[in-house]
Amino acid sequence: MGDRSGVASVFGKILLYLVVALVILGIAVGIAYFALRESGVTFYVEYNGERYYSNTEDGNIQLVRGKKGNFSVKSLIGNDVNYSVTITSNPANDFTFKYNDELYWFYGDVDSLNDYTQYFDIKRNADGFELYIPFDFSVETLVEQKYGGDIEIVDNSNDSYRYFGISITSDKSSVNLWFMVYDFSVTPSNLFF
Repeated sequence: MGDRSGVASVFGKILLYLVVALVILGIAVGIAYFALRESGVTFYVEYNGERYYSNTEDGNIQLVRGKKGNFSVKSLIGNDVNYSVTITSNPANDFTFKYNDELYWFYGDVDSLNDYTQYFDIKRNADGFELYIPFDFSVETLVEQKYGGDIEIVDNSNDSYRYFGISITSDKSSVNLWFMVYDFSVTPSNLFF
């Protein structure tokens, strides 16, 4: 009978240590959650296996012509996020162009001229959104679409900077992802057998 009470005592101690560890872990998670929430981190966006938290550093991503980019938008506590998506020109990659003999800037003081959201195919749902970049995508054709005619680029842009940014906003928190668009094509030189 003494062996059983000794086993029960050891099992009881292990169970007690486990409960104490779980309580401490729960308190730590709660403190971290409230600290993140206090600094504006209320949701995150996941793309291509990477997470980008709201109100932290901006992210840089790559999208591919002819492919869909799938973005998940999730709350830190698992609730649905009421969010909006906008795509704007990048002020770091500003260039000048002429349209109807008038000079314009890719990024300027007028917010509506910087907004290119309607020219991208965005499909939203409760869990995230999908962004499709067509095969014939180019910055020049997109600007021409926005202004309604041919443009002439006067001052070259810088291809090392991203041209556009996706801003995912919920309440006062946002995630900014600057993106470049790459070609995806199969040619004999890039096939591996």
